[in-house]
Amino acid sequence: MRRFYSILLYLFPRTYREEYGDELWAVFNLSLDDAWKAGRLETLGLTLRELSGLPGAILYELLRERRKTHMLRKFGSHFNFTYGSRREFITAMVPFFWMGFILPLMNVLTSSGLLIPRSPVVNGIGILLVACLGILFLIGLVTGLPRWSMPYIGFTAAIFSVGMASSSLELIRRRLPRLYEPYVSMGDFMFGGTWWFGLLLVVILFVMLTRSIPALRRYKDDWTLGCFVPYGAVPFALVLTFDAYRNDEPFIVLAFLILILGAWFYLRGEDKWKKFMMLFGGLTLSMFIGAAGKVFLLPMQDWLVHIDPSYWKVEVMATIIMWMWLALIMLIPIALNLLPWSKDHLQTV
Repeated sequence: MRRFYSILLYLFPRTYREEYGDELWAVFNLSLDDAWKAGRLETLGLTLRELSGLPGAILYELLRERRKTHMLRKFGSHFNFTYGSRREFITAMVPFFWMGFILPLMNVLTSSGLLIPRSPVVNGIGILLVACLGILFLIGLVTGLPRWSMPYIGFTAAIFSVGMASSSLELIRRRLPRLYEPYVSMGDFMFGGTWWFGLLLVVILFVMLTRSIPALRRYKDDWTLGCFVPYGAVPFALVLTFDAYRNDEPFIVLAFLILILGAWFYLRGEDKWKKFMMLFGGLTLSMFIGAAGKVFLLPMQDWLVHIDPSYWKVEVMATIIMWMWLALIMLIPIALNLLPWSKDHLQTV
């Protein structure tokens, strides 16, 4: 009976079996042991109850799993947009609209006194925006990573990349202060790259998965999708560029207009190299606006520390190094696409 029951458990849907299979098996064993101690009639009664009730339970779970899969596919079909459509563009640009327009607008309203910092209204808007981004990111994962979801991968990876780098550098600063001196031991370029090392690994891993998983073959055929991933990290990079700067809203809005325009032409383009140039051009122009904005705004800042007149060179160089790393990450899908990793790849090239 134990062997037969274990065979019947395999008739349940896999997700249900993985979650409840061990529990059902343990409960049945305990019940069978107790029934055997009580006598053969109790054992026979338990066997009849299980054999009569288990098929109905299996059928119910199979129907529920099928209904759940159907509902998931039906829900995901709402996000299966036509290439180049307006809905695809708007969905892909949600992080850009949030960081480039809503966040600066909230800063202006807060500085003017129309919004109170950390008030329930401000916190509620922030929670709503974060929840919206998280839900769209999960929908992109569930629906098979459509191309509108690529910026969400880059945006999320950028946040975790900078967060992990910040924690690591703080730990090094406390325990090995001499090693932390970035402009002496690591160099400007290498120190700037520590913030984006996590994003670098995500892009490399993404491209490698497209070469090994058949379901992701479309990303191998269109290598620009790998370039669209780090493009989603640029909004977070621009916010970091103007960190601690006041009155930066006009430059933020202008830079994000450039990014959104580049994404618009990318999503509506067909030639791969032209699409790549739209992304690379959007990245370059937006970061250039960021560097120019820092030069313009630096004399207007009321920081407590003294601002050296030549400090703008340091700020511009930091922005250029950030652009260099993001540009390098954007070039990785092209480099990996040219590698003859397999015979299939040689044939497609």
